[in-house]
Amino acid sequence: MKRIIVSIMLSAAVMLMLLNGTYGLMNLGDECFRDQDCKDLTRCEFSTGNCRECQEDRDCDCGHICDKRINGCRAGECGKDDDCFDGKFCYTTWGTCKECKNDQDCGDDQSCFSGDCRYQGDEI
Repeated sequence: MKRIIVSIMLSAAVMLMLLNGTYGLMNLGDECFRDQDCKDLTRCEFSTGNCRECQEDRDCDCGHICDKRINGCRAGECGKDDDCFDGKFCYTTWGTCKECKNDQDCGDDQSCFSGDCRYQGDEI
């Protein structure tokens, strides 16, 4: 008899959690469990339960990238190295593609200066 009561109680609890769509969790403030829980901001970051303006670059307008450090979109051509072409690297601080991040990315007798490979002695 005790098993039957426990079984019924567990079944009822599971049904209640499934019926409300959030598996028993409630949306408090900016917390979210799905994109629809976010009002002004468009996406739910499921790992943290926080609403964000974007999760990926495609969530932003053209010419903008998703910057997770500011939890939003900002102007820029890249957010990671994969966004750049022709072997260039992304300087995430500026959101621009550059030809080097360090001296090893440049040819012989060249150094990396602010993302550009330069021969030693070149004027800045």
